[in-house]
Amino acid sequence: MAVPRLPFSAVRMAAQPVPWDRFDDQFWKLVADAKVDHGYFALRGPDEAALLFVVNGAPYGSGRVEGDRVRFGEVKEFFEFYHRQRDLPLACYQADKGLILGLLALFQKTATQQFTTEMMDPEETISKLTAKGVNAVITYRTAERVGVSLFMKGRVQFNYFSEDDPAALPKETEPLDALLVYLYGKKEEGAVTVAIYEEPKVAAAQDAPQAKGTPRARLTQVYAPPPPPAPAAPAALAGPKPELIIMFGGKTLERHPMVVEQITIGRAPGNDIRIDNLGVSRNHAVIRMQDGRYLVEDKASANGTFVNGERIAAPHELRDGDQITIVKHTILFQMPKPAAAAAPVEFDAEQTMFVSPGAPPRPAPPAGPAPAVSGTPPRSAPAPAGPPRPTGTPRLILPDLSEYPITKPTVYLGTGYESDIKAEGFMLAKQHARIDKDKEGRCRFVKMGRLGSTKVNQQKVDTKILRDNDVIEIGNSKFIFRVE
Repeated sequence: MAVPRLPFSAVRMAAQPVPWDRFDDQFWKLVADAKVDHGYFALRGPDEAALLFVVNGAPYGSGRVEGDRVRFGEVKEFFEFYHRQRDLPLACYQADKGLILGLLALFQKTATQQFTTEMMDPEETISKLTAKGVNAVITYRTAERVGVSLFMKGRVQFNYFSEDDPAALPKETEPLDALLVYLYGKKEEGAVTVAIYEEPKVAAAQDAPQAKGTPRARLTQVYAPPPPPAPAAPAALAGPKPELIIMFGGKTLERHPMVVEQITIGRAPGNDIRIDNLGVSRNHAVIRMQDGRYLVEDKASANGTFVNGERIAAPHELRDGDQITIVKHTILFQMPKPAAAAAPVEFDAEQTMFVSPGAPPRPAPPAGPAPAVSGTPPRSAPAPAGPPRPTGTPRLILPDLSEYPITKPTVYLGTGYESDIKAEGFMLAKQHARIDKDKEGRCRFVKMGRLGSTKVNQQKVDTKILRDNDVIEIGNSKFIFRVE
């Protein structure tokens, strides 16, 4: 079944292809610069569509349309759909407060009453609503269109029809008369499904930003779907695998084991190694395995790719220790070193000496009583396996969508000035929770306050190792934990 058309107040961007990495530019250009305080973005296919609702100039939630079925979801669901369906055209529509309320009621709520115009007279039903004096939303759907009307204290105040041709709109000036004329006219074309939502109360998605005046965050990064699990290594990649060590200014930023056949490098999102520098081309270079060899190839970049100081013009075979330079970043290609044989250990009366393989033997001690030795120190037990070490800087996405990098060993959350991150809510402590980061970069959430609501992924917790996309709730504040 085809996706029906939804009503809108104005078209702010006609349907057109928008690449994934340009969405944020278009979003903020339309929402902030064009002042689209309320409205929705739509990705429409032949039999399904995804919507991103905007309320008060910020993402509010997502909507999915599949034939005659609709549902409301989290903001990230829109971006998951967008990531899968990048070829679908994107459009932006403005909607006033009454219309956005009606659409949200349609997507979020269960109708208190639903019927077709063949089963029941619309005028009789509307008369009963008027007698009750309630606030309500009425939606009416055909195979091709959806309309919305807003009731306030039993009176029809606004109608939102989704007609392409202005001549098809009712000419009546009274909203009630216009609604009835429209419904009776559509009844002649076929059955119209009418739904009534009395006293609808809508709410934002769990992962929607909570503060007004949202800064221009990169939404495609905040809500990006997690990368798919790495495929099993083919037989050609079995055995020792090289490691790519990304460095800047002499400091190691990231480590990437070469567990796939190809790693892309560039400035654009979606690259395996992303370098956010305007001198780096969007798709700058690639490192791949071919016939048992590792090759680096420049992808016609503007500023070139260098290996050990020399610019390459063709695929170049990499060897252990080679340094790849891309603008100001260095990528060290390093093969794993074979494990060294266990070194013999000798003791004397004063110190422990570790003798490397191949080193000349120590002279034999002089004859006489052996010095007292308390014994070989016990070996430390191996550390228990824990969650994998994060590959990037951990950070929290705050309610206003700004980012707080977790660079300190401990970050405190609470209501007091001594907390690093402020949280709002009833019965929260000045330092209500903390996030401890270990030397490997793993982060553990710890509840400190005795009272007040504290959850991770909607579950009450006292302590938890955090993973990418975990949602932390402290009182009325929500934070998203991310690691890139």
